[in-house]
Amino acid sequence: MQKSFEIKGLWWIPEKPDKKYRGSLKYIPNKGIYLEIEGIFGELLDINNTEMYDAILGISNKNELITLSKCWVKNISIGFPKPPSSTYFAHLLFVGGHFEKPESALFDRVYVKYAYLDEWVNIYGFQINQEHDETGSFSIKYQKPADINETINDNLTVSIRFNIQLAIPTLVKKELHPKQTTYLYLKFSDPTCFEDYVHLVFVLQNFFTLATCEEVFLMELIGIIESNKQAQEGKTIHPNVRIYFIPISKVSQEKEIYPHQMFFTYTDIKDKFGIILKNWIEKEETLRPFYNLYFAVQYNSSLFSENKFLNYVQALETYYGRLYNGGYLPESTCKEIYDCLVSAIPDLSIDGYKDFKMSLTQRLKYINEYSLRKKLKVLVNGTGDLFDKYVENRNLFVESVVDTRNYLTHYSTNLEHSAAKGTDIFQLAQKMQILIEILMLREIGFNLDEIRQIFHKNNRYRSLEAGEGAK
Repeated sequence: MQKSFEIKGLWWIPEKPDKKYRGSLKYIPNKGIYLEIEGIFGELLDINNTEMYDAILGISNKNELITLSKCWVKNISIGFPKPPSSTYFAHLLFVGGHFEKPESALFDRVYVKYAYLDEWVNIYGFQINQEHDETGSFSIKYQKPADINETINDNLTVSIRFNIQLAIPTLVKKELHPKQTTYLYLKFSDPTCFEDYVHLVFVLQNFFTLATCEEVFLMELIGIIESNKQAQEGKTIHPNVRIYFIPISKVSQEKEIYPHQMFFTYTDIKDKFGIILKNWIEKEETLRPFYNLYFAVQYNSSLFSENKFLNYVQALETYYGRLYNGGYLPESTCKEIYDCLVSAIPDLSIDGYKDFKMSLTQRLKYINEYSLRKKLKVLVNGTGDLFDKYVENRNLFVESVVDTRNYLTHYSTNLEHSAAKGTDIFQLAQKMQILIEILMLREIGFNLDEIRQIFHKNNRYRSLEAGEGAK
């Protein structure tokens, strides 16, 4: 998904297969998927039509089947005597098959290439032997590493697989380029809708973003069709379908990163890789809002410190709400108190009182919910003494978060003096990020001692330790 390309061919909509138009498809990373045709799929008189097309089908000049899914008209050009033309924007592109509905794109498995996956796995099949003499002789031997297969549940298998490519010059052989690429292989037990695979692809993208401490992005996605059902229906579907869409995070050029800069690598967790991956995938549904709030910051490093702070506060409150039950009182007791309080609110005939009473009634519904201060203390205390390495005083940390959240929520002048600002809020957000990452790592199977080692071996996190005076 890193490179732009253009495909020329014939294009039509499934409802009107006899009306085919010449045109050009363009894919531009971080911008979109666009189709320009010499004609209009709809009626010329209906130029204001904003109808969505479930699919636009095409066949390239190289005889490839193309599907654009979820398409809108971008613009229509009309000129005389020049014939009309039109441009369409698509959310999704399949190269290798025709799928009239997104849900009809069923794949037996998919291959995924993520940025930095090679570095994270860090397993290679190259062996270089050099003769220690004056002849300059050496040899390169390659043995493809064995696949790494993990059964997540009865329905899903996740594997790490390796591919080797060797570019061999035919005329002047002054250099060779063997290159190993690491892919993730995802397979459900039965042919599965593309959208289910894409959800899993993004869940795993987040996992590798956490593991590598980098903004991981999708580089390649290939759907594999093994069944012959679609061919029996008179359609020739290529077994390998290349899939493109505009990803949630910006696609950029890979930079050099090394295993020691990451939180953890495959080598670090190989003995329990399956358990950690299983925990991440299976807890995603429950913890999805918590994950989303955290990764919204990781994929948008240019956010202001105030925005990062508020995201992290909401993430911590969400985590507490998803995993911790209860409040100050038993729910039944609180319900009795709530009913008494509501019934005690008088009815007054003054301007604005009706709205006031409604607002008060709504607020009373949350009287049993712990305060942010209480929630933070529970979460911090659950980290043992690990989080103390990054804060001078845990109570001061909690108070600073509460005061700053209250100020940024209401911008009340009487709260301004106690709220963190400038570099202070930047550092406070860093500490909150550390707390969130401790909670994430613990949820997926790391104990506190392992998390302590993960943080301490990372140069950036080691530099944030509060020192021996931390309490």
